[in-house]
Amino acid sequence: MFCMDLSEQLEERSIEISSVGRRLERSDEEWLCRFCVVLAMFEVVDRSGILPAELMLLDPNATTTEAFLAGIPQEWVDDMCQMSWAFYDASAKLLKHPTILSPSFVEAKMWEESTPTLS
Repeated sequence: MFCMDLSEQLEERSIEISSVGRRLERSDEEWLCRFCVVLAMFEVVDRSGILPAELMLLDPNATTTEAFLAGIPQEWVDDMCQMSWAFYDASAKLLKHPTILSPSFVEAKMWEESTPTLS
């Protein structure tokens, strides 16, 4: 239920703020950065089966999306906003071109398997 709520809110709010190809207002950027942290944690769990230690910093009693997102440390959000805006300021012209980034997990997995590791 919680994950469904997260997914629905991400879809609805993303449409509402219309983030594609533009620099967001601070409040919208912060909201999106908080969501990115949550999605990154889910990805760690999905790929490794390990719960990230950072997850323990969040409120275990959060039962709503808003409460869960509010638990993301502000300094993480500030850093992500700065990185996002720095990218936008340096590369906004690239956002006007079509791009495909890792179009499927299958292709990403094939890339991971063919990439040499340092060991």
